[in-house]
Amino acid sequence: MVPSPLRSSVTWLSVLVFGAAMAAAGCGDDNSGGGGTGGRGGDAAVGTGGKATGGSGGGGGADAGRDVAPATGGMGGGAGGIDGAAGAGGTVDAPADIPVGTGGTGAVDGGGIDGAGGAVDGSGIDGAAALSLHLYVGCADSTGTIQAYALNSGTAALSPLATFTAGGAISNSEFNDIGDRFYVAHMIGSEAKLSTFTRNTSSGALTSMGTPVAVPYNPPTSGGVDGGVVDGGGVDGGGIDASPPPTNAGPQTLTFDRGRHFLAVPNYYSGYVYIYGMAADGTIGSLVSSHTAGNNAHHAVFTLNNHFMMVPYLGSNLIQVYAFNDGTGALTPAGSTPLPAAGSGPRHVALHANGKWLYSINETAGGAASASGTIDFFTVDQSTGTVTSSATFAVPLPTGYTGLKNGAEIEIAPAGNLLFVSMRLDNTAQGSVVAYRIDATTGVLSLIEQDSSHGVTPRQFSLSKDGQLLVVGNQSSNTIALFQVDPSTGGLTFVSTQNVCTSPRFAKMALVK
Repeated sequence: MVPSPLRSSVTWLSVLVFGAAMAAAGCGDDNSGGGGTGGRGGDAAVGTGGKATGGSGGGGGADAGRDVAPATGGMGGGAGGIDGAAGAGGTVDAPADIPVGTGGTGAVDGGGIDGAGGAVDGSGIDGAAALSLHLYVGCADSTGTIQAYALNSGTAALSPLATFTAGGAISNSEFNDIGDRFYVAHMIGSEAKLSTFTRNTSSGALTSMGTPVAVPYNPPTSGGVDGGVVDGGGVDGGGIDASPPPTNAGPQTLTFDRGRHFLAVPNYYSGYVYIYGMAADGTIGSLVSSHTAGNNAHHAVFTLNNHFMMVPYLGSNLIQVYAFNDGTGALTPAGSTPLPAAGSGPRHVALHANGKWLYSINETAGGAASASGTIDFFTVDQSTGTVTSSATFAVPLPTGYTGLKNGAEIEIAPAGNLLFVSMRLDNTAQGSVVAYRIDATTGVLSLIEQDSSHGVTPRQFSLSKDGQLLVVGNQSSNTIALFQVDPSTGGLTFVSTQNVCTSPRFAKMALVK
């Protein structure tokens, strides 16, 4: 914690006691600043944050729960709320893990109780209790197996619950905010599909909901789909791969816009990124827009104000920016930024909670001859959508390893102070998980440590919402590996491996409620 030097120890203790009582009652504490009540802890419910614009005291934003990044405060004004961030508070958006804050220059609260003006709180979750979680592992086998486990974030104790199927090889997945809907990208026969499942937040059970939605190789030429199509036949006329393998669905990631009204689905093989509307019942609705700006669209992230979407095109070595209409889902090209080194292959990107720093894990950087993998760092101006290359950081290799790099996954810790990446290497050697510290002022990365992923081809990993646990799926060894994480230092402690279904493509966690 970083208490204000103006508080006495007695006052600080009283704030802690009062804050704990309010958290137990499911609401935040705005102090004298006025504004709305915070959401409940854990996965905060939408809309409960209110706008803490402040009363006579200036008002900090109410912290809506451990996995909601509080608003950035304005300069000046009094200390308000539990966060104690200086200035008039901004809007606290209550969906889990969506760091939306307005306000001017001020604190980025590190996912914990107390912000410090102009800095990221690197202390992580202050005294966070262990979370009860469900872990879902999805595999690229013929039936699309999804295995569910019970998991404790403090001890990393794991126990199997049940097995479900999606009907064909899986590529990735996403939850809605409250965790009662689960969306999966997979293949059924030779067609890419998006399926919606209801999730029982107590038992972890998944139940198929509605009809799977098709993901076309090329967008339809009629029916109102937003244009912006580079050419009618896909990238280079016939697409990158006219016959995607049945064990690898074209949609590689699923990303909600900040309003949770649309789902972005980049298609690796055709290069198109598709935008789907969400139906009122929480199922995936119709295709509303599409565009391609290059080869191998692999991921998508939205700026905090929801006005722009950024897509890494792995095969074209660039980050494409689209203006995004959050009322209709329409996409308009707004510029692109090439990676500084040719052949880097940006795969996945992570946007910091401050909205200004974007990091890319690169899949093909340097080929077999390079001495390390790379992460590229960009600054983002979300008012204009401008993405500017700033620096490149090395991803170290295991001692004695000289083969391919194949960067895979990237994620920023809930506190905003740590960044993690996975390296698949050559799909024969054991892969690695690498931890970095993020400088609170500059965004520059400094290496903390590199660890074996304790399996081959660590394709995807996830952090628990309290930042205390990392689970990685090792695709080629059919295992997952569990690590405990020190949310303050970034230190990784290997706990165990677990044999899972064939070719795990994701290992994602959701809170038990």
